[in-house]
Amino acid sequence: MGNSESIATRVTEGKVRFTVNGKVCEVGSETPPETKLVSYLRETLLLTGTKLSCGEGGCGTCIVTVSYLNPGTGMPVTRPVNSCLTRVLSCDGWEISTIEHLGSKRKGLHPLQSTLAAFNGTQCGFCSPGMIMTVNSVLRENESPSMETLEKSIDGNICRCTGYRPILDAFKSFAGTPGTSCSGDPDTKDIVPDIEDIGWVCPQKNNFNPSPDEVYIETSSGRWYSPNNLENLLSVLKLVPEEYYTLVAGSTGPGVYKDDNFLVQHFIDVSKIVELRSHAESPLELGGGITIHDSISILRKVSRLYPEKYGYTEQVAEHLEKVANLAVRSVGTLAGNLELKRRHRSFPSDVFTLLETVGASIEVVSPTSKVSCSPSEYLEIQQSKQVIVKIRFPALSEKCHFQSYKISSRKVNAHAYISAGFLAKTEPGTFMLLDKPNLVFTGVSGDLIRAVETEKLLENQDLSDQAVLDSALKSLGSEITPDPDPRSSDPAFRVGLVQALFYRFVLNLLGDKVPSNLRSGVQPLQRGVSHGVQEFETDPSLYPINKPVQKLEAESQCSGEAEYTGDKPVFHNQLYAAFVLSTQANCDLESVDPSAALDLPGVVGFMSQEDISGDNNFSQTKPWKEEIFATKKVLYAGQAVGLLVAENEEVARKASKLVKISYTNIQEPVLTLQEAIKHPEKIEPTGDPIVEGDVEKELKGSVKTVSGEFEIGSQYPFHLETQICISVPKEDGFDIYCSTQDIDKVQTTVASVLGVQLKDINISVKRLGGAFGAKISRPNQIAAACALASKKFNRPVKLQLDLKTNMEMIGKRLPFLARYKVGVDDSGTLTGVQINIFCDSGSSHNEFTADAAVFFAKLCYQAKAWNLVPQSALTNTPSNTYIRAPGTTQGHAIMENIMEHLAAETGTDPLELRLHNIPEDPSYDSLREIIKKLRESSEYDLKKQQVLDFNQNNRWKKKGLSLVPINYRHDYYGSRFNVLISVYRRDGSVAVSHGGIEMGQGINTKVCQVVAKELGISMEMVSIKPTDSFTNPNASLTGGSMGSECNCSAALIACQKLKEQMKPIAEKLKNPTWLELVTECYNQGVDLSARHMGHSSKDGLIGYNIWAAVLTQVEVDVLTGEMNIESCNLIEDTGTSISPDVDVGQVEGGLIMGLGLWTSEQIRYDKKTGRLLDNSSWEYKVPSAMDIPEKMRIEFYNSGHNPGGVLGSKATGEPSVLAGVSVLTALRQAIRSARQDSNLPTWFQFNGPATVEAIKLGCSVDVKNMKLQ
Repeated sequence: MGNSESIATRVTEGKVRFTVNGKVCEVGSETPPETKLVSYLRETLLLTGTKLSCGEGGCGTCIVTVSYLNPGTGMPVTRPVNSCLTRVLSCDGWEISTIEHLGSKRKGLHPLQSTLAAFNGTQCGFCSPGMIMTVNSVLRENESPSMETLEKSIDGNICRCTGYRPILDAFKSFAGTPGTSCSGDPDTKDIVPDIEDIGWVCPQKNNFNPSPDEVYIETSSGRWYSPNNLENLLSVLKLVPEEYYTLVAGSTGPGVYKDDNFLVQHFIDVSKIVELRSHAESPLELGGGITIHDSISILRKVSRLYPEKYGYTEQVAEHLEKVANLAVRSVGTLAGNLELKRRHRSFPSDVFTLLETVGASIEVVSPTSKVSCSPSEYLEIQQSKQVIVKIRFPALSEKCHFQSYKISSRKVNAHAYISAGFLAKTEPGTFMLLDKPNLVFTGVSGDLIRAVETEKLLENQDLSDQAVLDSALKSLGSEITPDPDPRSSDPAFRVGLVQALFYRFVLNLLGDKVPSNLRSGVQPLQRGVSHGVQEFETDPSLYPINKPVQKLEAESQCSGEAEYTGDKPVFHNQLYAAFVLSTQANCDLESVDPSAALDLPGVVGFMSQEDISGDNNFSQTKPWKEEIFATKKVLYAGQAVGLLVAENEEVARKASKLVKISYTNIQEPVLTLQEAIKHPEKIEPTGDPIVEGDVEKELKGSVKTVSGEFEIGSQYPFHLETQICISVPKEDGFDIYCSTQDIDKVQTTVASVLGVQLKDINISVKRLGGAFGAKISRPNQIAAACALASKKFNRPVKLQLDLKTNMEMIGKRLPFLARYKVGVDDSGTLTGVQINIFCDSGSSHNEFTADAAVFFAKLCYQAKAWNLVPQSALTNTPSNTYIRAPGTTQGHAIMENIMEHLAAETGTDPLELRLHNIPEDPSYDSLREIIKKLRESSEYDLKKQQVLDFNQNNRWKKKGLSLVPINYRHDYYGSRFNVLISVYRRDGSVAVSHGGIEMGQGINTKVCQVVAKELGISMEMVSIKPTDSFTNPNASLTGGSMGSECNCSAALIACQKLKEQMKPIAEKLKNPTWLELVTECYNQGVDLSARHMGHSSKDGLIGYNIWAAVLTQVEVDVLTGEMNIESCNLIEDTGTSISPDVDVGQVEGGLIMGLGLWTSEQIRYDKKTGRLLDNSSWEYKVPSAMDIPEKMRIEFYNSGHNPGGVLGSKATGEPSVLAGVSVLTALRQAIRSARQDSNLPTWFQFNGPATVEAIKLGCSVDVKNMKLQ
């Protein structure tokens, strides 16, 4: 460890002191520098309300509130902080508050907690603590923020379940005037308290100061230094070895580049150094250690105080608000961001773009030198141990025109495709450049920073001259040469984006000189504060059935008291495990060498297929074998090769990276359906084709035929609780705690792998932190591996996948490819429909869904003949799995794409073509009524004309409008679930154990409502217990929107059985109270429990249709490909909803998940190795709170009592996912308008997902169309 002994003599070895929820904590040499705050909170302090999911600062589940004294100002500040990134040794002097500190069900909930629960802002609840702590931090700094501020505050918090709307409504109720709701709804005023009554902990009155002295801590894995001034920092740097140190400030960099600190042994905390945290306003200087959040505030203030010199800094601040998310900006520093850019030239640093564009200078010091340089010169510094002390901003006169832009895959918390900055100095009153402009770009390539040749070309040129613009655009086209990095976007897209942004800058500069139809190219898309409306009817005579109630678990989830599998107290002698994954697809294993991993202190052992005495297969109930650990053949990158077991989780994961795997017989991986179809041996028929009539005859006789292809991408479910299992050896077998939707299959798999009987495996599940189908079969592998380790070492073992492993190892939604030929007659009636539908099942055919797709493809429309052929293809990717509305989503979308194609080629309005082909059968009356109702309530015809007018008057912004019908066939497939009801004699309370798995869909709430209604008691008297394999043997999986209905049905029948047992006593008593009846039944020896094995077929549950229609309107930025969903109106047939608020959440959540599938969620693989490229929250982007429809209206259509369902209800979990395709069809309409302006064919193949990149490439704007007049 070099010369660190010298450092140890300079300071006394210290401790880091901070408070957590008001209690003083002290850590020192027992705490390794790599220990994260989230681990300390959860494992040492047992504060498990703070969750861990991505470990990258990208999901927000781990956020806590932190107060500390700003070293630069001496003032207290409060910030949201990602505890998954923060090193616990960085917390010196901090006051940390977790969700437990705010409130609890026992002590009383904090208003933020109770409000989120009351607004039904939780489903699985895994995101709720982080959401609340983020807003808590904001409200502690600003007691009366605007709705916009609150909406933007959760830019780094992901919710996969709710669709965000109820969360936003809950938090926006704290905006503006205390005590008012975001909608002005008087019904919510009792929910939302006055700000004065909230009781925030005032940080000014409870400061806990950091140690004024230097802190030095030596641990078993490294040394920690915390110098208190710049001089001492340089002294430390002089002594530490050059290659093994890192400066620690916000610790946000490892969220992107996880291996940067893999070999680091010296950690130097620079957060206390006043010189790095100070600033001056005129001249404007910012210390390198100032956080991005604080920089924004300073820049805005200076812009207001000195507009003649620093007016441009408002734009800099606005751009910086697009960097990462609030929690990252709160601790990430300017210097840290620049250093990331220096180390990783491809890093698309917005900070660098801005500083280089405006001509800022950077003061850099080291133990031996001090220099001032430009940002681009800083990137070339070769020596290490340099420290950015300050950044100087130049004063820019009114002759200077500055603009910057960031284009990314979603509106917030996403790195840039391209970040661009432009600075031009012109003669007043003219557009003649007085010098060379600054044209700065990041995201193009690691080497290109400025378009130097184009800058020279533009020197002293007139930007209002079309010829000058044309020359500049041409120069940019030749000068910009993007890196061919497979993780980056298409090179043509990036070149086009650079040209488009320069054109936008010129339009902005010219202002009113530009014709009105071109001015739409000046500003980026504008988005207002979102707003939602929900409409449904209820019948009080049915209550508590059909009553809008708060979810049973809502308060526990909002207080952090809800227990998930990973929250279980650590078992005595518990071990931790981590998978070792292959990094190459389509090859053979040559050798696996774990020796380096086994040498790591804390490692207990390594396991592989050689340790399996039973069946090395986790899909025993499926036709195709899937190995727990690879034997010889490696099918895909990310396939499990082995398991590392260690004394703690961080060691296990670190050790797993040290296992050396050698491969042989490496073949080119097959990664797409287009490639797989070239190999007939990879194609398998799946299910029976649908053949009706003579398709060939009908196509020949058609007036118009169209043919084409349509591709649908994959989707990662992004359940925030990753796959997890805990296995505990017991005297009678093994207790398995697993996050699964199917306990029967986990029990079967574990018993088979261990070679024991099913009776020896005890499975228990309390709740899941999200699932969406990905926890139906995939947990079998996790549980099997965990149980194997538990058996081998005879100790409890916890196996939880980190996000990267979860994404690389586990299959996703199946991609689809449709090849079609379809005809219509002269009236527009469908004649023949021929579709070959291929699904990409991954490395096995086990969970193909093409059969569901062909069935759903024909549900909305009639044709004279159909020939729909389902087929499954194998690729070298993980075996794909069922994801919310599997196959049904794709089948419906395929047919809607065909209807769009027909409408375009026949010149027919798409909605009229759809209406014309809906069957005349009376069973479709509900669908026609819903469409009529939607047209009226949404003012469809008016909107349609407004869209046409807008598109005619705007060249660079386009709108699209699309109304799509939905017919979702719901069936039960002979599902079975057990319900056990127990009544307690002393107080009459009721405990219920049902066979379903609660994962956010509200199954517990609905079962509780049914039991309370049937027994005539209040819901407060009913408790729902965890599901286990003892009370619920041989159960079906919870999925396909069947779980809630089937368990409600079984609970209803169990209640009826119980009442029948109690009936003789009830008849003897005169109108007894429930407690009187229970007491007398007990006295008379009546069994106060009842059980029913629900079986959908035997209990009379029959399938039915769920009708819906959705209208979506979008706006597209033609120059950049960005888009905004302006509105989405959905009407869905729910029958008589058992729990309307729960069902609203299901509908909205499904809709937003569907919108994500068709927009920002993209799955890509490396063509050579087969490795997943989108394997982190940095690359894979689910919709954020800023990506949902700006206006969203959900209406329940009551088609009356549904005789086939339970208590007249209909399922709601999956149909709305199908509605997501409306965003794709609306986007196509907008793009067609743009293409029409460019005289391009208006029909084009437009696959999903419609990313920003795909939209821009679809618009296909040529620089020849970039005109000034």
